[in-house]
Amino acid sequence: MKKIELLSPAKNLEVGMAAFQYGADAVYIGGPLFSAREDAMNSISDIEKLAKFGHKFNAKTYLALNTLLYDNEVDDAIKIAHEAYNAGVDAIIIQDLGLIEAGLPPIPIHASTQMHNDSLEKVKFLENVGFSRVVLPREFSLSEIENISQNSDIEIEFFVHGALCVSYSGQCYLSAERGRRSANRGACAQPCRLPWNVLDKSKQILLENSHILSLKDFRLDYELKNLLKAGVMSLKIEGRLKNISYVKNIVGHYRQVLDNLLDNKEFGKASSGKVYFDFSPDPEKSFNRQYTQLNINGIIADIANTAGPKSMGKLLGKTIENRDNYLTINTKEKIVTGDGICWIDKSGKIIGSEIYKVEGNKIYARRIETCKTGTEVFRNKDLSFENELNRNKTERLIDVEIGIKFDKHITISATDEDKNRVEIILENSFDEALNVEKASSTIKEQFSKAGETIFSINNVKIEGDEIAFIRISELNSLRRDLLQQLEDKRLENYKREDGSKISYPQYIDKEILHYHNVLNNYAKTFYEKCGSQIVEMAPEFEHNYENVALMTTHHCIKYSLGRCTIKYNPKPLILAPSDPEFISDGENTYKLSYDCKNCRMKIFKYE
Repeated sequence: MKKIELLSPAKNLEVGMAAFQYGADAVYIGGPLFSAREDAMNSISDIEKLAKFGHKFNAKTYLALNTLLYDNEVDDAIKIAHEAYNAGVDAIIIQDLGLIEAGLPPIPIHASTQMHNDSLEKVKFLENVGFSRVVLPREFSLSEIENISQNSDIEIEFFVHGALCVSYSGQCYLSAERGRRSANRGACAQPCRLPWNVLDKSKQILLENSHILSLKDFRLDYELKNLLKAGVMSLKIEGRLKNISYVKNIVGHYRQVLDNLLDNKEFGKASSGKVYFDFSPDPEKSFNRQYTQLNINGIIADIANTAGPKSMGKLLGKTIENRDNYLTINTKEKIVTGDGICWIDKSGKIIGSEIYKVEGNKIYARRIETCKTGTEVFRNKDLSFENELNRNKTERLIDVEIGIKFDKHITISATDEDKNRVEIILENSFDEALNVEKASSTIKEQFSKAGETIFSINNVKIEGDEIAFIRISELNSLRRDLLQQLEDKRLENYKREDGSKISYPQYIDKEILHYHNVLNNYAKTFYEKCGSQIVEMAPEFEHNYENVALMTTHHCIKYSLGRCTIKYNPKPLILAPSDPEFISDGENTYKLSYDCKNCRMKIFKYE
C-alpha cells in the first residue's frame, strides 16, 4: 500500500499546528534564515515544538532551506540544518547543491521545485545523488508526471493548490534585475503581478494596462485520483505567507477529498488520526485569484487573471438592481455587514467594497457605481465563514481502546490505532462493588472520556468477576495518567527516516551556465565532482542580467491573445495586426522571445 501525504505550508508555529489539527500529514516551514519566503522565518525552538506536535500523529515536519547562498552564508545555513535536525525535523528542502558539499546532517533531502526539475534525466540525476524526493514543476501534465514516476524510484511531490508563478521556478530573474530582490533568494517583489502593456514589433499597444503575467491560482482537487495513479505521493499546498484561516480551510478541504479516495489497499493515509470538522471547507471562500488547472490535462489559454492579482473569492451572483447606494444581487447566499464584495468593471479592473449595511435583499456598500445590472459579484471576505474558522472546534483524534481487567491486580491498558500500548497495574485493594452493574457503568463512562487529549476512546472493555468500587476522582486520575503515558509512548516509538548516502554521478550537462544557478564555491565544487565545468555563475553572482532570460515560462502571451500559429485558440481575445513582441510597464521595456517547438516564452531585458 502506498501512503499518500497531504503537505501543508506553515507560516509559523501556530499555523503549522493548525495544519496538523485540520488534517495535514506533513508541513513545511522556514527556519531563522535562507527560506524561499523571507517573510516567513521561524526560530529553531518553534520548529522543535511543531515537529514534536506533529510526531504525536505520525506526521512530519520539513525545513525549507531553499534559497541560493553566497559563500559567506553557507556555514550559517549548515548550522541551521544541523540545529533543525537535532530539533526533530524529518527532511530538509534545498535548492542550492552547495549545501550537500558543505555537509548536511544525515536526514532525507528534498529537491525544491526551485531546482527546476523539468526532465527525467534531471530527476534521475538527483535520485542518484541521494535525494529522497523531488518536487516537480507546476507546469507538468499528468503524462509528464507519470513518465517521471514510472522511470524513477524517487518520491514525487506535486503542487495541488495555491498561487502560481508565471515563470518556471528557479528560472526567474525579473525581480532581481529590477531591484535586486532575487526570487531565488526568497525576496521576490512579484513584478509579474503588476499591470503591463503588450506591444507589437513597431511598439504599438496591443493590450493596455493588463495583468497578463498574473496567473490564476492552482486548484486540482478534482484531479487527485489521477495524480495518485500518475505516481504522486505528496500533494502540496502552496502558501507559506497565507494566514491561519486559509490553511485551516484549504487543508480541511483536501483532507476530506483525499480521505474519500484512500482505500487502504492501493493507497493509504500517511499519518494517524481522524479529523472531526465543525465547518464545511470551501476553497472558493479563501483567498483566490479565480482558479485554473494549468496544464494538467493539456495546455489552455485562459490561465491569467488579467483583471488583477487581488482575491476574487466566491461568486455570489449577478446584480439585478443598482440604486446608487445599494445593490440587489441574485443570490441564495446569506450576506452580512462586514462582508467584502468585488466585481470586474467595464475597463476590466477589479473593484472592491465593504458592505456597511444589509436590509432584506438590499446591500449597502460604497464605490458601487460601476457594478451595473448583470455584473457578476464575488464575495472576497466572508465574515461568517471567518468566524466559523476562528471558533477552532475542529479536532483531530486518534482511536484508542481501553481494557480494564480485575483480578488480584487491576490492569488498565490503552491501545491506539497504531498498536502502541501502555498499561497501569494496581494492587486490587479496593472494596468490592455492591452494585456491580452500576460500578461497571461508572468505570466505562469515566474511561470513555478523553478530555483535551489527542485521543478518542472508541471502546472500553471490562473483564473479571470481582468488579471493584473506585471513586470517580480516582478513575479520572487513572485515565489521565494512562492517556499521558500513551501520548509519551507514541513519541517514543516515532522513528525518523535516515538520509541516503551522497554520491556524485555524472551530471547531464557538461557545461554549467547561468541558469544552473551556481552562486557559491561549494556548489561549484559539487558540479565539478559530477564531471561538469563551470562556465557561468548565477546572475545574482555579479548582478549581471544582460543576455539572460529574465523569465522562462510555459504561459505564452501570443497563445493567450489568440495568435498562436501552432495551437488553435477557439476564442481569441484580441485580433492584432502583428504578434506581441514586447511588454512594458511604462518605464522599462522587455523583449519577448518564443520557443514554439517547446512551447515556452522567454522575456529579456531590452532597454
